[in-house]
Amino acid sequence: HYPVMLLVMLLVSISNMGSAAVWTMMVPYGQEMLRQDAAAIGLLSTFSSLGTVAGIGIVAAGPITETLTADALQDSDNT
Repeated sequence: HYPVMLLVMLLVSISNMGSAAVWTMMVPYGQEMLRQDAAAIGLLSTFSSLGTVAGIGIVAAGPITETLTADALQDSDNT
């Protein structure tokens, strides 16, 4: 019923699989190439997750900001 939504779900699924493959190799890369210990790799993972949450917050704030701005403009037109 919703072909666009199915396409978006497919693309997100593929992206998530690719992301999982990259993070699987992060520990050996951090140990061998960056010469870091487990704590530094954990810190890298933590900041990556925080960046993801911040990005989601920014994307989610867009429609909220647009709605609030539109409401404020509509209120100022009525006065």
